[in-house]
Amino acid sequence: MDKYYKNLISQLSWNCSEEVQSQAMKKLLSDKKLDYRILVMPEWKKDCWLNCAKVLIKIGYPDIKDVLDGLFEWIQDMNWPGSKLVFRYLKTLPKNVFMCHYQKAIREALKQNDDTWLYYLTLFMEPFALSINDFSDPNLYAVMCKDY
Repeated sequence: MDKYYKNLISQLSWNCSEEVQSQAMKKLLSDKKLDYRILVMPEWKKDCWLNCAKVLIKIGYPDIKDVLDGLFEWIQDMNWPGSKLVFRYLKTLPKNVFMCHYQKAIREALKQNDDTWLYYLTLFMEPFALSINDFSDPNLYAVMCKDY
């Protein structure tokens, strides 16, 4: 990541003034060259995650389609900054957009043996009225029907 973007993302920190945060958000929102992946939980700047989530959500689908997998990773822990916003946003996506990324997240949570993440993923079942027919792999549906 180049210095310009690293500095701009740093200005999203909750430790910066609201004016600095707001200006950084405006610059990121208007930047047509921005690679949105740099806004998905930047490892070096957890204090910026909440505002990164806000920027991604304002940009919205379909522009952020390449980071949907990362947004599902964001809800591994609902205590992480921005995770609740991301969770609510993901529930607004159309089912046909949602399912591929959702199933990939389930597979990854199973691979990591992460029951907490699986629990959060089960919270998508009811709002989407997901049935076995929505899953390309019926085993994933069975996993999501378990109690976590």
